[in-house]
Amino acid sequence: MMTQIVQSEEDIWDAVYKIKYLLKGLPFSEKDTQCVIVSLLEIAHNVLDHGGGMGTVIGKRVDGGICFIVSDQGPGIPCVDTILKGQYTSHSGLGLGLNGAKRLMDELKIETSTKGTRIIAIKRYV
Repeated sequence: MMTQIVQSEEDIWDAVYKIKYLLKGLPFSEKDTQCVIVSLLEIAHNVLDHGGGMGTVIGKRVDGGICFIVSDQGPGIPCVDTILKGQYTSHSGLGLGLNGAKRLMDELKIETSTKGTRIIAIKRYV
């Protein structure tokens, strides 16, 4: 298991390094490994851009795969359904981060409120 506080771009790359370490020895294809890394990058950047500038990444191996949880104490995501349907236009980026991560991972669960957001993502090799 790994934990990384996210307050900067450097912290995001530290989280990526730690997730890569957890991925070692698991039978993921290179493509699936990249799906995990890209999804983590997209979601963790949201902590800095929209989540109040501070959050946490927790990564762990789960039965048949890998899971990471990204949480923050930002204002929440007001239009999750619109974002996940690909109908959201971001004023600060492409607006494809969460929707793209949803497509790349096998499971993506978003818990959000005005007290913060928690995103659980799982990629399986079985």
